[in-house]
Amino acid sequence: MLFFGCTQSLQNEQRVIELPPNVSLSTASQFGQGLIAAGFFTDIQKRFPKLTQEQFQGVYLRWTTGSGGKPSVFLLTGIRCRRAFPEAKAVADYCESVVKTAVAANLSPP
Repeated sequence: MLFFGCTQSLQNEQRVIELPPNVSLSTASQFGQGLIAAGFFTDIQKRFPKLTQEQFQGVYLRWTTGSGGKPSVFLLTGIRCRRAFPEAKAVADYCESVVKTAVAANLSPP
């Protein structure tokens, strides 16, 4: 059975934070888990109290590797929503700001 007109578009506002060259994926994982343990998601919920449960579940923080000519380690953060969400950009920008501040304070080379 086919249903037409039932597709939902996925809105993804993602920010990519490249980590310093000396940071390994293992270090990025520990750092990301530390941010989460320190209240990353709680902070976002306080900053954006009108997020529905479904919207809040779309907020993420991940770590990964990539290659743009040289191997790099990145933190990915943002929000994924099933429906249009006008505040998605503000949520993603805030997530990026929090992560960039933490990276600068803790992972920047001396």
